[in-house]
Amino acid sequence: MADAAAPPAGQRSGLNRNVVVLMVVILVVGAGGELWVRFLPAYLDVLGGGVWVVAGYGALFSLLDAVYQYPGGWT
Repeated sequence: MADAAAPPAGQRSGLNRNVVVLMVVILVVGAGGELWVRFLPAYLDVLGGGVWVVAGYGALFSLLDAVYQYPGGWT
């Protein structure tokens, strides 16, 4: 009996090339999209924003991050 070759891992898992490329792009964009967040308070300080501007940015960022979770939970 002839031994059949095992299918590639991509076929076994159901992933084709387009899906893998899409997953990599989403990962890179998601990782790169949040890199600037750590430096924005320092940038606001350099631009002359006071303590209240930096604190307001941090509070607004945290508030919006919490509020954005609700629509995702309802869907």
